[in-house]
Amino acid sequence: MLPATPLEYLERWNTNNRLFGELVELVGVQRTPEGPRLVISQPHVPGEISTWEEIEETFVVKSRMRRLRITQPLGGYDAHAYFKGRVGVFDVRPLNCFHHAETNELAAIDVIPRTFSRAEADILERIMNP
Repeated sequence: MLPATPLEYLERWNTNNRLFGELVELVGVQRTPEGPRLVISQPHVPGEISTWEEIEETFVVKSRMRRLRITQPLGGYDAHAYFKGRVGVFDVRPLNCFHHAETNELAAIDVIPRTFSRAEADILERIMNP
């Protein structure tokens, strides 16, 4: 899943918007000497960094996802991954989640969501439930 193509990156933001109610928008494409870059806009939302307890409560209890036990985390060295149905969310850690001051809910930013094909999801299910 890393590195992501520009289309994969935009698909991740779209999935993130659906899962977490984010308001990330594509502003445009910028030309730079290194090549084109996607420009996104994300509103500032007041809040505090989430705790592991808040993260587990949101993903496992409220969203009914299961934590994937992976030996090499995708993202930060301490990152968790969660899975339900055909959706996985990777690079979940306190630095990528915050407690929204206005809604009192957890907001996930900069996580890596991915929608898997049915065949891929079935493989993940078999690994999780041997």
